[in-house]
Amino acid sequence: MAPLSKVAVVIGVGPGIGAASAQKFASKGYSVALLSRSIDKLTPVESEISKAGGKALSLPTDVGKPAEIIAAFDSIKEQLGHPEVLIYNAGPGGVTFPPPSALDLKPEVFERAFSSGVVGALTASQQVLPGFIENQHGTIIFTGATAALRGGAKFSLLSAPKFALRSLAQSLAREFQPQVKSPIMISACPSTRSMQS
Repeated sequence: MAPLSKVAVVIGVGPGIGAASAQKFASKGYSVALLSRSIDKLTPVESEISKAGGKALSLPTDVGKPAEIIAAFDSIKEQLGHPEVLIYNAGPGGVTFPPPSALDLKPEVFERAFSSGVVGALTASQQVLPGFIENQHGTIIFTGATAALRGGAKFSLLSAPKFALRSLAQSLAREFQPQVKSPIMISACPSTRSMQS
């Protein structure tokens, strides 16, 4: 496997945390891979990074489909190098506001929320962890929300996948951090506020 490059992958790029994360890493000299289902969300962020002198690669990707994530990482490794940072900011698909009652929640929508909110995070992590272990460093950040800590009325569609994502972060940290000399950071951020300096 090749050495890691100064590349950050931001999955779930939109006008909030995803864009702020990408711009922060680009400002620190990272090449940034931007992933979202919608090219309309990627283009403005890529443009801002390019205007500031950074390098960004936009890859429209449905993170509810593992094959699309794997293909995106193949492109990232080929065009930018092996990433040393993964930020998983993709939310559970299908969440609307106001959220639906559990009585109105369709099982296929609930299943889709887990596909994009949790299975996608596992698939993305599988693409970077072998390089992190071999190179003895790397960072994975899963963004969270208060919904990852406690459920709320009509928040089944958001809370259940966020709870599972937090559990995945804890499980990955306990499995992989002991294997490296320089710890791999794997965390689930409980806050959804924009990044600050």
